[in-house]
Amino acid sequence: MNFIFIILSSKTLSHTINQIQSIISAVWKNDQWILSVRNRYSNGFGNVFDRDINLYISSDSTGKMLIRDSKGICDFEKKDIYMFGIETGCINNQVDTTDLQIIASMAKAKTQRLSSKSSAL
Repeated sequence: MNFIFIILSSKTLSHTINQIQSIISAVWKNDQWILSVRNRYSNGFGNVFDRDINLYISSDSTGKMLIRDSKGICDFEKKDIYMFGIETGCINNQVDTTDLQIIASMAKAKTQRLSSKSSAL
């Protein structure tokens, strides 16, 4: 199976074009498919990388299968707000394991950083 999916651009999601090279495994767990795949992506500079990622897929109310979450698509480690979130405890690596969980925790970290900056004024 070879298909391409596009992630809508966002400041948090740094990879724009992804191509699944191969399926590593597919597991049915907690009413969803966890699809482990080898992902080939290119960044904004045209560099191409391979990375193993997980896609969490389940059906909506009409039965249409949707990618609900992922793990490994986003590259957070180099982002300042991610590092701030780790340092302050807004991001917990034991709990925040999927891309959407990390994005939500990064939003909390951003709010905390903004409020600490405004209170320092």
